[in-house]
Amino acid sequence: MIARGQRGGCARCRVQRPVRTWTMAYLRETGSVRRTSLSGVDLGFAALRAVVALGGVVWLLVAPVPEEVRAHFLALFVTFCLYSVALYFVLVLRPDGARRIYLAALVLDALALTAVLHLTGGVHSDFLLGFYLMVALHGFYYGWRMGLVVAVAGALLSLASDPAALDQRDWTSTAVRLAFLPLVAIWVGAFSERERRQRDRAERLNRELREAWEHAQKVQDRLRQADRLTASGKVAAQLAHQIKNPLGSISLNVEMLQNELGSPGAAASEETLDLLRSIQTELDLLTELTQNYLSFARLPRL
Repeated sequence: MIARGQRGGCARCRVQRPVRTWTMAYLRETGSVRRTSLSGVDLGFAALRAVVALGGVVWLLVAPVPEEVRAHFLALFVTFCLYSVALYFVLVLRPDGARRIYLAALVLDALALTAVLHLTGGVHSDFLLGFYLMVALHGFYYGWRMGLVVAVAGALLSLASDPAALDQRDWTSTAVRLAFLPLVAIWVGAFSERERRQRDRAERLNRELREAWEHAQKVQDRLRQADRLTASGKVAAQLAHQIKNPLGSISLNVEMLQNELGSPGAAASEETLDLLRSIQTELDLLTELTQNYLSFARLPRL
């Protein structure tokens, strides 16, 4: 018989699954997330309505009430069942409109409960406990403000079901019964908001931990890349060092060959000497390149 917001949730990673589920449930309660299917809480409230309907059947069978009153109760019971089925039929078709549907259910439930109170003794009826249940659930799911609105509406409807209640001598009993409605709303609503704040803090901490984990992963990837580059640099430096020594020997031999072929009386052609000079030039370039690379490899790391 009680309206509620949308609940449910989803999780994107195993680390944040519980907290994200709570947060998504809270957003759905406040209508901030579009739903596409019924949640487990929707089914739970459907089961609660089924229990209320079953309790109504049992009460009609065993309660010693006049036949005229029993007939009115039967009409209310049938009406309750019909609009409950209709509301959940609409909810199945339009799960994204759950907030409006449950608010409509709240109005219908309050009117039905007022009629029951009118038939069973007004504010002194045991069915007044139904308003306590409505106040508690709405205070929990919508916050203490909504719970307080339901409490005030419940108190006014209770008095409307029995206008003579305040004229009786035991009006203090009536006042005490109705005064507990806003107290329940405020207490349950405050508890609910405290729980939501804790969930928000947990979600914030979980988000920070996830960001820190992602940053650590990026740093680790950079370190691995740096290690690979360092290893590659060491191999290249060793290779350059190994190349430098033969280059020096080859350059020395080419220089000696140039001196020998360029000496007076040598039978070397000018073309041969040009070729040796070209080889010497290329060797000098390779030597300079390897020397520069080795100098760069010896630079200190920043």
